[in-house]
Amino acid sequence: ERSLRMCIAGLFQAATALLTLESSDGPAISLLSPVISLGWPVRLIEVLVRRSETEPQLLVPAARLCLEAVRSFVTEMAHRGRSLELPQLWRVLLQLLLRAAPTTARALWPSTKDKEVETVQLQLWRRGLVWLLGHPQLQDAPPPSLENGVLNERGGPNDTEANNFWSWSLTELNTLAHEMASGSRPGATRLLLDSYSLLLGRLGREQSAEEYAKEEPRVEVVQAVQRSLSGPVDAAGVTERATSSGSSCRSYGAKEAAWSRVAVSLLNYVGPILSRPSNDEIDAQILPLLKQTLLHAHVPSLLVACPHGSHWARCVLEKLVSVLTGPVTSGAPLPVVRDAVSLVAKFFLQNLQCLQR
Repeated sequence: ERSLRMCIAGLFQAATALLTLESSDGPAISLLSPVISLGWPVRLIEVLVRRSETEPQLLVPAARLCLEAVRSFVTEMAHRGRSLELPQLWRVLLQLLLRAAPTTARALWPSTKDKEVETVQLQLWRRGLVWLLGHPQLQDAPPPSLENGVLNERGGPNDTEANNFWSWSLTELNTLAHEMASGSRPGATRLLLDSYSLLLGRLGREQSAEEYAKEEPRVEVVQAVQRSLSGPVDAAGVTERATSSGSSCRSYGAKEAAWSRVAVSLLNYVGPILSRPSNDEIDAQILPLLKQTLLHAHVPSLLVACPHGSHWARCVLEKLVSVLTGPVTSGAPLPVVRDAVSLVAKFFLQNLQCLQR
């Protein structure tokens, strides 16, 4: 276990150092061959991920270290102006955190450790997985390219790479939420609604990597190694360190597309819940959550800023209508029906300028 921790820490320390080396002429060496330079950490992380498939418990003891190593690596790259433009790198970082999450299917622990394990789970969930998916520099598809004479534009309706990335990511989150909740539907629902709310909020506003890093505390990999080798890492005691970024964030086109995909996924998830009569406290929070995320003041400016904004606004509106038709026809309580109709009308009027384009 100690060797595993040292390997994980060493991998990300080496990646941080090597990806930011500079030649004597000035430009970073890694920029001369970005695919090769970003490819080698991908292959090494994939070794850990593949081994964890046959040994599900492998990464669980190093869960905190994986979390802090990934966060520090991404933040440091942004701070030094190195763009992580390889989508596969983001995917394997997510896979590493997914495999490190403690669940009853992967590990056993005494009941006296339940609170500690729950803390680790929530940190991996919010400060790891959701934090990565909402990062301003996340790359969900390769750069624009010509295919058969047609420009494969990022953020467009036919961006299959981005569609696959978000479909895979949100499906993995759904699966992990149910595993972490040990089959409890309210617990899994609470986790997923929390992640959707955070993601839509972060994707819905323009934010630099520097501002994003300041939102939550951050630790250096070295500190994480020392604390992890000597004992548990106390995330509450980590101090915040301001960072600066020279890298550009995702284009508005890719960002609005990601926001729309997450919004549609949220509507797909809550649709069946809204269609059935229920008095659960968590179910009563769904419509207020939809109002808070879909009617946010940043949404119209986000959707109207790019050429494909009308397409993504229409996708969300159509899904909104189809999902919220369920409560009207299924005998749901009158307040739910009234709020559903109001939500559709307000989203339509709020984004009317974009929809008319």
